[in-house]
Amino acid sequence: MRTAIKDFLERSTGASVREMARAADLNHTRVGRQLNGDSELSASVVVAIARAFGIDVLDALVAGGFITADEASRSGARGALHAATDFELAREIMNRAAQGSAGSVLTEPLDADALAAAGPKPDRHLKIVMGVGDDAKIPENVEDEWEGRYAAHPNEDWPEDHTP
Repeated sequence: MRTAIKDFLERSTGASVREMARAADLNHTRVGRQLNGDSELSASVVVAIARAFGIDVLDALVAGGFITADEASRSGARGALHAATDFELAREIMNRAAQGSAGSVLTEPLDADALAAAGPKPDRHLKIVMGVGDDAKIPENVEDEWEGRYAAHPNEDWPEDHTP
């Protein structure tokens, strides 16, 4: 019997069920039964095959019916946000504000309720660097004082990445 997950994996890998099982170090009979719909499909089998062939695991889990495409896209966005640098996040927020697509959370002053809803405050406090262009007050130990921080370019509104 043909199943959607079997079609997806055969198309994605170009391999037979036996070859998929071998590459994933799984029992080919067990894999065949699951992919043919003769026994309950295990997410671990789908994940093992996807990893063995370098297929996106989330796509495979969607094809197997374990998660929805919407769930997979949310997870991908969360991962991308986590992997993005502070500079990339700041630039994206500024792009959205410039395009007018930023929500009121980014464009209106925050009130106490919005701050409380945002969750716990970080341990670090934002330090504001005073000065513009050549008039900027730059401490002698600038690398220690400003390490890992960003500053706006004196002639532009965009933040400039100053990380080493």
